[in-house]
Parts: sequence; structure tokens; C-alpha cells
Amino acid sequence: MTEDMLTPVPQPAGSDVSEIVARLLASREGEIYRKVTLEMDRIVLEAVLRHTHGNQVEASQLLGISRTTLRSKLKALGLTIEKRVQPGT
Repeated sequence: MTEDMLTPVPQPAGSDVSEIVARLLASREGEIYRKVTLEMDRIVLEAVLRHTHGNQVEASQLLGISRTTLRSKLKALGLTIEKRVQPGT
């Protein structure tokens, strides 16, 4: 493992896996694995897309998935990417 892989990424409040699981257990909801997996996908995809400034090709390369898979996951999570035109570019 490289040092980069060991560096923790700042997470939004309530994004710790154990917190999410505890919340779901307390609410007595079913399908905990599916819900936790979806929430982790949301956290990872949002962080990587912020890092790449919405560049899906770069994001898919960093994630190790195809751009088609990335777009499919974004759609399943109801996430959209806003495209902004930068002045002078």
C-alpha cells in the first residue's frame, strides 16, 4: 500500500459506517446491507467527483470502474453533475 492509500479522507457528519449501521438498527429497518452499501457509494462517488471537479472520465479511472458503471451508479443514487462553463475557457 502506498501512503496515499492510508491517508484518511474527511467524511461528512454521520458517514461513519458504524454510525449508519447503528442508526438503521435503531430504526429497526430491514435491508441494512443494501442501504449501507448505497450510502457508502454516495459518499465515495460525491467525494471523488468533487476531487475531479465533476470529470467523470477521471473519476471512473480513480474509482477503477467504467464510466458507464459510474453513470449507472449516479443514476441509481439520484445524483446529477452540474456542468459549469468557466469564463475564458
